[in-house]
Amino acid sequence: MGNGHGGARANAGRPRKDLSKAILDGTRPSRLKAVKLDGAELVDETTPTAPECLSYLKDAQRMGVELKAEKFFNDTWARLVACKCEKLFDINYLQRFAMQQARYVQLEELISKLGFLGKTGNGDPRDNPLEAMVLNRLKILNSMHDNIENIIRANCAEPFAGLPRVDDPMEAILRG
Repeated sequence: MGNGHGGARANAGRPRKDLSKAILDGTRPSRLKAVKLDGAELVDETTPTAPECLSYLKDAQRMGVELKAEKFFNDTWARLVACKCEKLFDINYLQRFAMQQARYVQLEELISKLGFLGKTGNGDPRDNPLEAMVLNRLKILNSMHDNIENIIRANCAEPFAGLPRVDDPMEAILRG
């Protein structure tokens, strides 16, 4: 009769196990095999070396202050190596993330130096335009940081122990 009353239903039955969990459990064998090529020397992957930073992450700034982008890049890389997730990230993305962090710190230092209030042409106080720049930079920085944390949390070879929230009762229940 064609009213859609019979037959199999979508999403009916036992939910499928994730492929990664099934391979780890051994219920679904992996078809991937390690292949060793003759004459190929394997790189020692126990200690991955940090990639070279681009020059703009190290350049001296016009005001003479040091840009901390190289330090932020190396810190981020060291954290990814510790979590064994360094191969999951594009180096350019990590360098942009380091530059966002450095520019955020630079803007905060400028606001501390100049104050968060400015003056209009006739001398009336107004918001410092640096505040809007800081808020925009912070929004971008938080988005990039969340992306990195989510990738680490989903793919980390080690147990992920981010920043625990001890005041959250739901987090306490889930942690046991």
